[in-house]
Amino acid sequence: MMKTIRYICMSDLHFGAGSSLFTSMKPPTQDEKTGRLTARRGSRILRQFARSLRLLAKKHSRPGKRPTLVLNGDILELALADLDDALTVFEDFLVALFPKGETPLFDTEILYLPGNHDHHMWELSREEEYIRRRKKNAPPFHTVSADRADGLRSPLLEETLRRVRSDLKVRVSYPNLALSADERTVVIHHGHFTERIYYQISQMRNLIFPGRTAPQTLEEIESENFAWIDFFWSTLGRSGPAGKDLELIYNKLHDPTQTEKMLHRFAIQVSAKNHPPSLWDTIRGTFVYIVIRAATRRILDTEIHQGKEPLNESSRKLMQWYLSVPVKHQIGDVKRLGFLFGHTHKPFSENVSLEDGASVDVYNSGGWVVETPDVIESHGGNLLLLDEKLACYPLHVFNEGEFTPDAMLPEGDRLKAMIVNGIRRRRMRLIRRIQSEGTMYEKVLLMTKGNEWKKHLGSGLASGPKKKKRKKTQKPRKSRSNS
Repeated sequence: MMKTIRYICMSDLHFGAGSSLFTSMKPPTQDEKTGRLTARRGSRILRQFARSLRLLAKKHSRPGKRPTLVLNGDILELALADLDDALTVFEDFLVALFPKGETPLFDTEILYLPGNHDHHMWELSREEEYIRRRKKNAPPFHTVSADRADGLRSPLLEETLRRVRSDLKVRVSYPNLALSADERTVVIHHGHFTERIYYQISQMRNLIFPGRTAPQTLEEIESENFAWIDFFWSTLGRSGPAGKDLELIYNKLHDPTQTEKMLHRFAIQVSAKNHPPSLWDTIRGTFVYIVIRAATRRILDTEIHQGKEPLNESSRKLMQWYLSVPVKHQIGDVKRLGFLFGHTHKPFSENVSLEDGASVDVYNSGGWVVETPDVIESHGGNLLLLDEKLACYPLHVFNEGEFTPDAMLPEGDRLKAMIVNGIRRRRMRLIRRIQSEGTMYEKVLLMTKGNEWKKHLGSGLASGPKKKKRKKTQKPRKSRSNS
């Protein structure tokens, strides 16, 4: 059992996303003066989660050494949510963690590692820093060292922190953060570079120019692929009404059959060239669809959409290469290495062997979103706790197929009840969307899988107080007088 907590690492909170357990489901209201929609706020789950963290820090910290929060990517949802929504929920989280008038229970410096869904936070920090360095004629850069001290400032995040407390600070490191103690080094990375899709530009370049050397360092990998990551996963949420449509498309992409139907319809419309599609257009569109489907399957074959295994074979091999080559190039040889990541939304812990025979303790912190009416039992959320010697304790909060929080988590039962009901409400919202806005295929899917979804929605739920049925009051009958 862990006695002292030095770091609390979490990831994939996706603040601002409607699918996030930490974003309130109440729809935004319109401001009467400005006419603007108000930003989304944090949920009750977020406030209870913050309370559990505070109680955990209070119980397991040493005087003068408060736990440091490590926010390991996809904290802000910038692909499928408005920036104002994401920052407002983030602010609600900070308010709950650092109540006004109370002595902070956490280190006032927060460590932030952007992921793929909040990659733009890194771009903002990087460009601000480049402006300062350019005054000294320093060259452009795309990554920083893994040393905590080399983390960059973030004016946007700092402004949000100052709204809560004047003494809060943030350091932004990307793509890795390395912590060392007692000949042990723990590397923290969001996890997107354990999947080939985030090397897409490098792979395309290798196909076109087969004689070139593939990127081996983190600077090379990021400089070639940063625009691709930033465009597709971290800026679409600012596309106005189009961003909302893209969110619907993203939700459809979670179902392979629905994805193929959508792509087929798109290919035929492209072939028709602004007129009603003919038979020839349909045939030509089918060939276009085959090409698009092959490319899209490669894009959508991400770890999040895989089955029950913590990592598929492709991701496992790429993770081993990432630790053996780019990470080793960045931090050098270390005796005892640990690796903490998220991204896949599937929490797990295991020991992984590298090609040189070294073994690495690998921990995944899972995720906190509900994206499909189906129960994905491998999805869930963990907190990764590190003590002063950097030994890691994965504190289990929930899995979709199992709602048994770790006994070490304060008020875990109360948080469990909120999470279970939060998952249920979000699944019900997805089903209602299918009923009202779904395609014919989705509605057929609802008919065939409706009972299965209903069964999962009713299992293990924390039932609230039952509403009393109102008794119908009978009106006294008027007596008829004999005439």
